[in-house]
Amino acid sequence: MITKQLHCFAGKRWSGDATSALNSALKAGGIVVTEGNEDLERRLNRAGISDVRRLNMSGLFGALRLSRLLRLTNPDEVVIYSSALIPKMRQAISLAKMPQVEIKDLSDKIFLPEVKPVKQGNSLIWIGYITKHCGLRTLLEVLKEIPEVGLKVVGEGEAKIVSPLLKLSKTPELRGRIDWRGEQEDVYSEMNGCVAGIVTSENPQEKLVYHEFKNAGLPVITATDAHQLKQQIISLL
Repeated sequence: MITKQLHCFAGKRWSGDATSALNSALKAGGIVVTEGNEDLERRLNRAGISDVRRLNMSGLFGALRLSRLLRLTNPDEVVIYSSALIPKMRQAISLAKMPQVEIKDLSDKIFLPEVKPVKQGNSLIWIGYITKHCGLRTLLEVLKEIPEVGLKVVGEGEAKIVSPLLKLSKTPELRGRIDWRGEQEDVYSEMNGCVAGIVTSENPQEKLVYHEFKNAGLPVITATDAHQLKQQIISLL
């Protein structure tokens, strides 16, 4: 018997939860429910998810909206990829008077597609959402001292955060070495031609991108301070 599923994740932009929901839904089928905007919906559509429902699941009326969706779609199971949604979904099931609907908590799981090992080259790659504390500025400063390697940056951020980094990448030491790729749907294709992935986080193994690099057969540099970054990068050259 085929189980009819809803795949739900929180957040308005692409995240590890979104990637897990996508990869899981591609295998199992079902409807993906997201708080994201039209761009996130289109990204899911292009990746192969035909039925995407955008729904505000937060706030006082989040559970009520979810209960209406439950009655409309009549699923057998709701798969949750963001732990914050579990209490809200329990409330929604109660409001909808649908006790037969089961909740499957996959918020601590990581779903990765099967991919071939990437072809390694001589560029580093950083993937993520660009913020003030994401570590990119430190990485760019380190690369000024290592002219043998380039960097591919896959991700976007607010203009006020990204603009100073773009300006830094145009300095004489870095000019022509930093490839700003923007947001990309197929991160594995972006990894081709790279010598290593970089995860500038205090807890790298909690980041989906760390596991994506490993999944693609790329070495992963996990340092956060300049000295460690420099030493790890040089060791790979």
